[in-house]
Amino acid sequence: MNKRLLILGTLGEFEQLVQKARARGIYTIVCDGYPDGPARAFADESYVIPVTDTDRIAALCKEKQVDGILTSFSDLLLECMVKISAKAGLPCYLNPEQLPWYRDKSATRGLLEELGLPSPGFAKIPTSGLAPELIAHLHFPLVTKPLDKYGSRGIYVVHNLEELKQAITEDEVIEQCQDAEIFIVQYAKITKKVMDNCPKLKYVVRYGVGVDTIDVPEATKHGIQVGNVPDYGMNEVADHAIALAMVMVREVVKMNQFTKNEKWDYTKAIPIHRFSELTVGVVGLGRIGRNFAKKMHALGFKVIGTDPYFKATPETDEYVTAVSVEDIITKSDIISLHCPADGNKDLFNAETFKKMKNSAVLINVARGGIINEADLDEALSNGEIAGAGLDCMLGEPVSKDSPLFKHENLVVTPHMAWYSEEAASELKRKVAEESVRFANGEAIHYPINKLA
Repeated sequence: MNKRLLILGTLGEFEQLVQKARARGIYTIVCDGYPDGPARAFADESYVIPVTDTDRIAALCKEKQVDGILTSFSDLLLECMVKISAKAGLPCYLNPEQLPWYRDKSATRGLLEELGLPSPGFAKIPTSGLAPELIAHLHFPLVTKPLDKYGSRGIYVVHNLEELKQAITEDEVIEQCQDAEIFIVQYAKITKKVMDNCPKLKYVVRYGVGVDTIDVPEATKHGIQVGNVPDYGMNEVADHAIALAMVMVREVVKMNQFTKNEKWDYTKAIPIHRFSELTVGVVGLGRIGRNFAKKMHALGFKVIGTDPYFKATPETDEYVTAVSVEDIITKSDIISLHCPADGNKDLFNAETFKKMKNSAVLINVARGGIINEADLDEALSNGEIAGAGLDCMLGEPVSKDSPLFKHENLVVTPHMAWYSEEAASELKRKVAEESVRFANGEAIHYPINKLA
């Protein structure tokens, strides 16, 4: 009987793992909570069970008589694998008692120091009652992360002391805000625990666009209104996408370096085409996407777009034609992303890049994760696309050692598309205005959830 392997995970990184295991004659069973995980297509069996449901997966291991379990680098997956192995009686190279080394950053650092191994600069700082001696040596900007969070959860780039103070725990939010009726939040997590212990809370407004720091379904259950400010910096983000597109199609960055370091010779940039001969594809036709489309049309480009929620009007018909995602991928010379990350993970991947024109450029001012960055690296290396302009990437801030940074035809900016002095001031004003509207019993302009 062939060995039976349970693979914990079905997303892109598991495809090759499943295929290689089967090539060696191993019977593969894949399992996680993603029903559309691409690795499922290659496995002998697949099950949709959240990786955190370790009891069910352990029972599955026993039922299927698996010989071993394997997962990837994620510390959440690793933790779940260890727990499943212990419950199912499977051998594992890591003991449950050793899990803090992977989840608790201070425990990891203690282990490294004990072993005499070097580690990056690190400070364990309580966010309440910040003592001067604790913060005197800090240099901004810096990266913060909760001691016990996994993956990229809870990571923030902090630019000043005020932002650092906002990166607080649930207990600290409760302690400081339990009598408040309105929360204005940026980085603080507003969870079920927070809501349970802040009985007067009626409204949470996010200082920005994304509301991933707020448990919106739980807020709805508690009768708490959630809002944000989605339309600050709309012009800035659209303009930044245009700027990235322009420097790519006009070869500005490459020719700047070539002219300074090599010689005065425009032929290095050949071929360049006039705007009226190029098609721009817009993925996501919300406020910012439409703003971008309208401006690109005014510059002479033919503009096509896609969005499942877009409804054409006589006005939009003047500057953008709605098409399928497939048409965007195959017909565009410039593709600009303005869609949410939720539901669009790895939308642009190895398969997508092969369908794009090899003269096309890809622009992302939306969110990291929409583009599979490993596949983008390969596509740029193989000449499958002409280049990319990125303002958003996974794991921000991105290390200067990123393999993507070696590409001459890649332009990167540090998630700054939203910024202008005017946009920053506008954000502050609109958050305050929304809070006043709610306090006065008026309808807020930007509700996220619908209360009964």
